Amino acid sequence: MNSYQIHTPRLLPVSKIFIVMTVFIFLLSSVLKVTIGLDLAPFLGLSSSLFFKGGIYSIVTYPFMGTGLFEVIFDSLLIWFLGSELEALWGKVKYLGLAFFAAFLSGAVFLFVGLFFPSLSLYPLTGLAGVCNAMLVIYAMLYPERYFSFMMIFPLKAKWFCLILLGMQLYLGIFSPGAALAWGHMGGMLAGYLFMKFWQMKIKGISFSLMSKKLKSPKKGKLHLIKGEDSDQKYWH
Repeated sequence: MNSYQIHTPRLLPVSKIFIVMTVFIFLLSSVLKVTIGLDLAPFLGLSSSLFFKGGIYSIVTYPFMGTGLFEVIFDSLLIWFLGSELEALWGKVKYLGLAFFAAFLSGAVFLFVGLFFPSLSLYPLTGLAGVCNAMLVIYAMLYPERYFSFMMIFPLKAKWFCLILLGMQLYLGIFSPGAALAWGHMGGMLAGYLFMKFWQMKIKGISFSLMSKKLKSPKKGKLHLIKGEDSDQKYWH
C-alpha cells in the first residue's frame, strides 16, 4: 500500500488577510441579520442587477462575502492549505495577481451567464470558491501526485481531486437552481489554467531568449596595426 502525507503549510500574510476578511464580513453579516434584519449579501455579493446598475465595486467585494458557515470554513481551509503554499512559492505579487484574476474571471463568467440566461442566476455570487478553484487547478498542475484528503477522509491525488470537483461543478451548473453560481466557479478553474499556462509560456520565452543569446556567434575582434620590434614590417593582428 502506498503511504501518503497530508501537507500542512504555514499560514502566510496575504492568505491570512483573505481568511480574516472573509470571517469578519461573515460574522458581521450574521450579526446584522439577526439584530436588525440586514443581509449584506445583496449589497456585497455579485449579481447582474447590482453590477449593471452601478455596483461595479461588487466584483471586488463578492469573494469576501461568505453566506454559509461551512462555505466559509471550507474556503478558508483551502486558502490556508493551497494559498499559503502558492504564496510561499511565488511571492506576494504573483499570488495576489492570481487571486484577482481568478475573482475577476469567475465574476465575468457569472455575469455573462446571468445576463443571457436570467433564469439561471437566482442567487448572487459570493465567497472565495472561484479563487479556491483556480488554486486547485494550479496545485494539481504543479503537484499532480500529491495527496488531498477527499471529504477529509479518503486520500486522493491532486489531479483526481480536481477532476472530481470539476465534474461536480459541471453537474451543478446544468441541473441546480443556482446554475450560474457553478458556472462562475468553473470560471475560476479556467482562470487557474490560463494563469498557469501564461507563466509557463513566459518562463519558456525567457529561457529561449537566454539560449538564443548564448548560441549567437561571438563578435569578430577588431584588427590592429602592429609594428615589429626588429624591423620596419607592419602587420595586422
